[in-house]
Amino acid sequence: MGINVCNISLQIDGKKILNNISFSVDEGENMLILGPSGAGKTSLINVLTGIIPNNIPGKIEGEIEIDGISPENQREEFIQRAGIIFQNPDDMFATLKVEDEIAFSLERRDISFAKIKEKIKSVLEEMHLAGFESREIATLSGGEKQKLAVACVEATEPKYLFLDEPTALLDPISTAHFFSFLHATNRQFVIVEHKIDRITDLISKVLLINENGEMEYFGEPRGVFESCKESRYYKPKLINLSCALNRKGIIDEITDDREKIANAVNENVSKFQKKETTHYKESGIMAEIEELKFSYGDKLFQYGNYIIYKGKIHVILGNNGVGKTTLLNIIADFEKQYSGKIKLFGSELRKIKRDVLYKNIGYVFQNPETMFFHDTVKEEIEYMKMHSDTDKGETEKWIKIFHLEKTLALSPFNISTGEKRRLSILLMVLGGKKLILIDEPTFGQDYETKIKTVELLKKVREKGISMIIVTHDTDVAFDIGDFISVMKTGGQMETFRAGDKNILTALETSDPVIEITEAIIGQHEDFPLLLTVEQWEEYCENYL
Repeated sequence: MGINVCNISLQIDGKKILNNISFSVDEGENMLILGPSGAGKTSLINVLTGIIPNNIPGKIEGEIEIDGISPENQREEFIQRAGIIFQNPDDMFATLKVEDEIAFSLERRDISFAKIKEKIKSVLEEMHLAGFESREIATLSGGEKQKLAVACVEATEPKYLFLDEPTALLDPISTAHFFSFLHATNRQFVIVEHKIDRITDLISKVLLINENGEMEYFGEPRGVFESCKESRYYKPKLINLSCALNRKGIIDEITDDREKIANAVNENVSKFQKKETTHYKESGIMAEIEELKFSYGDKLFQYGNYIIYKGKIHVILGNNGVGKTTLLNIIADFEKQYSGKIKLFGSELRKIKRDVLYKNIGYVFQNPETMFFHDTVKEEIEYMKMHSDTDKGETEKWIKIFHLEKTLALSPFNISTGEKRRLSILLMVLGGKKLILIDEPTFGQDYETKIKTVELLKKVREKGISMIIVTHDTDVAFDIGDFISVMKTGGQMETFRAGDKNILTALETSDPVIEITEAIIGQHEDFPLLLTVEQWEEYCENYL
């Protein structure tokens, strides 16, 4: 019977979030929801699943039926059909251990204990979490928690999946595994997702919501994907790449076929000249790590040696659970039981007074809500201004750059995930820190805002501020990193300067743009190292 939505509008705290949304999705069709950060994508998922208004207050107008059932008024019937994955997996968990959490989702369905044990084993294997049964959920990485959330939902075998950025916390390998799961499952799904290259073949309908919460487009994917005239921010990477090449006459058609793109470039490879290598000026050392080791439980992280230079951006890439966030926690002096030496600002970390340390070092957490303490966004900003030298004019400039002007009167807990992330970074920028540690800076942000965040962080670098950024996003890493470290299991790191082709041997990624460039370099050693769509676009514009 499918999903039928008629003239849905939503207000929360007097603010209009969604405005007159209507669409129908037939049984068996999958729908992708696109739109800028703050457009109301998460709110629409919450309305479709009855979370608003049953769990989150909100005023709804219009009608929703899923298989003829109202998610708002027929909760038990709806829950039997639907599985929901939230942006923040911690919002889903009700127990302490992995196996207990999966069992909890099954027990209310009158399933035998033996069947529950069997189901726990199978879904953990499916989500690449085999052997995690007795692990405490609190000890899991963000990506591991996200995979557990998917396992809990899949265990119930729902007809429909409602997925709110399910890969936001996953590394490239885990993302590929999740998309393989979507290809293999027979579940019908509605998904909010920015990494769309691997699922375009699964999508039957696309709903595009604009910044005012209005429906800008609903229909078949090709209406958004297959034209260079439409916004570049809601297209697969390879479509944008072929558009850039098409403008320069390298390829005749707009396509996401990587073989056609690679062949077109190879046929014109003489036009691609190797860019000059960037020569770095010595900027002095901000922090230095020597023979660092840390363990908890049965995990041992051997980080070794690591140098952070003044005014540079250091990016750490790595799979879920290898110890990236743990390293940031050690540098921030949250974890003290380590061996080795850490020097910050010329002094040994263990000897720096806490007030001096936190005046000079800032931390942007993976979950931005842990940083908020006030009733409104404006109050959060005003509090940070009280503890820094940033003047009013400078503050207003940064607020506009971060696109947070419209949120000032709102609670920081009620703005979108992308807006929360931008606010958390803004607070540290306004705090006048010398070194900022940032855990997943683009989590929850759309493509356009991600690019703007990268540009913003480059401006922060121009002020001489050092940053260590942990991310799964290779686009962010290669567009912004002066130094890029690839962390392996156990914390071992290999560090490369930007533009060093040797990084290709260390990466574990299925990114289609990187795969194309790597294949071309395999045949033409002097081909420029273009690892993101933005780098290809910039090269085509400036060199072809």
